[in-house]
Amino acid sequence: MGSIDRFSLLHDSLLSIIVSSLPFKDAVKTSTLSKDWENVCKLTRNIEFNELFFIKFDQPHEIVHSQRMAFLDFMKKGIENHGENAIDKFSLTMSAHNVFSEDIDRCIRFAIRNEVKDLELDFTSPTWNKDEFYYNNFVASVDLSSYVYEYSGLQSLKLYSCDFSASEMVNFHSLKEISLGFMRVSICAIEALLTNCEMLESLNFYKCWSLDEFILKGEYLGLKKLVINRCHFKSSTFRINAPNLKVFDYHGSLFDIDIQSPALDEVNLDFPLELGCQSHGSYYLHKLLKDLPSPRVMTVCSYWLQVLFFFLLQISPINCYVFLFSLT
Repeated sequence: MGSIDRFSLLHDSLLSIIVSSLPFKDAVKTSTLSKDWENVCKLTRNIEFNELFFIKFDQPHEIVHSQRMAFLDFMKKGIENHGENAIDKFSLTMSAHNVFSEDIDRCIRFAIRNEVKDLELDFTSPTWNKDEFYYNNFVASVDLSSYVYEYSGLQSLKLYSCDFSASEMVNFHSLKEISLGFMRVSICAIEALLTNCEMLESLNFYKCWSLDEFILKGEYLGLKKLVINRCHFKSSTFRINAPNLKVFDYHGSLFDIDIQSPALDEVNLDFPLELGCQSHGSYYLHKLLKDLPSPRVMTVCSYWLQVLFFFLLQISPINCYVFLFSLT
């Protein structure tokens, strides 16, 4: 007696939950399991079109072009096959945006039409060094399409090298999370985001830069999580008033950090190591520890040991050697 395919007995709603829990490239592979599974991947509510699944940029130009054409064909067929089924998450990672703007527009319109909740658009170049600690003045490659601002169903929006107009985000009534990366962001735009998106709880910046000071003068009650990762702002002052902020995650240069958040629960601080003895480091660390509310969890980096070492070296070389011995 042959084995019974019990998955074929499941209702489509259950199959949708199962296939949606898989990474999209694995969800697509389920269509090869059997004839009954040919259309199951259409039930997934999470769609990811990532050119890196197809293109190897270290290959000759002709091969890269052929791989890109295969990726574009995969996107086109994926949109056609999915039809009008609702989706929760849509992610598009694609370079060469100037040449294939129509394909990008088709993808975004598809996501909006299918009532997407979590939209991620990544137009960064594969040649950019994304792991380097220090910042670069990246310029956004694409502007967010105007029709996206008219859609009010978004709960999460992630834009990488995709510029936006914060003043037009007046319809994002359900938006709870925004992530921005590889672009210039003005402090006025940040304040507009926090003001216009009243449900916003999580604000994330990665490799962003600005000629403005990061000083938010308003009181932002809704913000619960703030992530600043490898960004650069004008001056040596970072100031924000968010009484209900629970999580503060900072990766970057050390300067005057002033957070008015008595409810702070979790703090992660990651500073790059410095060459030589930097006197301002111990001052800013002391001020930060003195002013920072006592979080439940606090994660620090090896920079703290470097500053402590230089401090001990200045006041007592003997204690410095004792400190080093205790670490071995």
